Amino acid sequence: MKKKGLKIIGYFLLAMLVLTLLSRLVTSALTPKVKVGKVTEQFITHQPVAEGLVTYKQQQSLTMVSELFVDSVDVVEGQQVKKGQLLYRLNRQKIDEKVQAIEGEIAKLQLQNTQSANERAVEADKQQRAIQRAAQAHDEAIRYGNQVIQQAQEELQDSQNQLKALDKNKESYEEEKKQLEAAVTEKRKAYDEAIINKDKEVNEARRRMEETQDPVSEGTSIEQNQQDIDQKQRELNQLKRLQTANGEIKASLAGLVTHIGIKAGGLTTGEAPLLLADPRAGLRLQLSFLKEEQKYLTLGTEVRLARVVGNEEGKEKLANQKITSITEDKEDPSLLNVLVDLPAEGIAIGETVKAEINVPATKYQECIPIEALKMESGNAYYVYSLATKDTVLGKEKVLEKIKVELLDKNTQFAAVTGINHGKEVVVSTDKEIGKGTTVRVNEE
Repeated sequence: MKKKGLKIIGYFLLAMLVLTLLSRLVTSALTPKVKVGKVTEQFITHQPVAEGLVTYKQQQSLTMVSELFVDSVDVVEGQQVKKGQLLYRLNRQKIDEKVQAIEGEIAKLQLQNTQSANERAVEADKQQRAIQRAAQAHDEAIRYGNQVIQQAQEELQDSQNQLKALDKNKESYEEEKKQLEAAVTEKRKAYDEAIINKDKEVNEARRRMEETQDPVSEGTSIEQNQQDIDQKQRELNQLKRLQTANGEIKASLAGLVTHIGIKAGGLTTGEAPLLLADPRAGLRLQLSFLKEEQKYLTLGTEVRLARVVGNEEGKEKLANQKITSITEDKEDPSLLNVLVDLPAEGIAIGETVKAEINVPATKYQECIPIEALKMESGNAYYVYSLATKDTVLGKEKVLEKIKVELLDKNTQFAAVTGINHGKEVVVSTDKEIGKGTTVRVNEE
């Protein structure tokens, strides 16, 4: 019997051991595994980088009226031209037809403006007369109202005087008294109504007077027409210069043809038909940086340059240059357009160049891996840190949520305040975690 009892106890202890092991295995499988990093002292560095194309520093854009027929193009891209050399020729007959059409449009718009101005003058005259009539009606309402009130007041006063003067010794005293009291009540009511009616009539007359003083609606037709006239007049002036030149477009400076956007037998589109560059003015590098990097970009900032061959930066470094212009990109407000002037020699048009801006590193006492930084609503930052908790299964690691203030960051580290140096923070996890979550640290 004793042996049987010991055997039962043994089986029970073995079962408890197995169950404990199974419990630990299940718990281990369900517990998130995290990788951690430490709060350390680091240098935060920034190095804005961009690639851009080399272009000419000075390019003349020859704007042109649209829908003009091109008789001939007398140059090719890459050709050196002299000042006064023929670039292309436009059809003279089409120019003359365009001149006549625009002159007719201008005349029509001017006639519309004249008619609109006359209509406005008539409306203004009508309004002035209406204002005068309304003012007279307002004054008349006041005058008549005062007259009615005065008459009612006099009649009320007369009735009151009669009541006061009534002889109490008369046999008909009581009857006459009632009649006079009724008369006083009626006259007082008439007096009150006269005051009310005057206020009502005067207010109505004032409202009508204010309505007549509203400015005459001028609309936008004359102003819009004038803008159209001005634009068409500029176009007409250009066309007349083309008539004088017999449709010939010549180079205004000696330079290099960098772009031709027209062809013989086609029509002009209103965009620049030809770009003419002056190589003697030097070259320029066009770059695009993120707007958030603006604090590192100032006029005169030195830029390190290197050629890019294919998809890789070449070994050949170029002489450092300085930023000469910074403007916001009109098509993408998140970008900044940056220009760097280049020397006229040592680099070719169309080459791709990599630009780097070296910003001095800043030392911070508390830095965390960038992956550990979390953000919640309201642009508030926090991290998950490890803490130890005693449980029935022993000591376990649980997460604390610590709010931090971001001082600086780059692609590797974030400088923060609000957490102690040497503290362990969660960098990554294989499951969803939160404040108070029990975790296992991945030692790999």
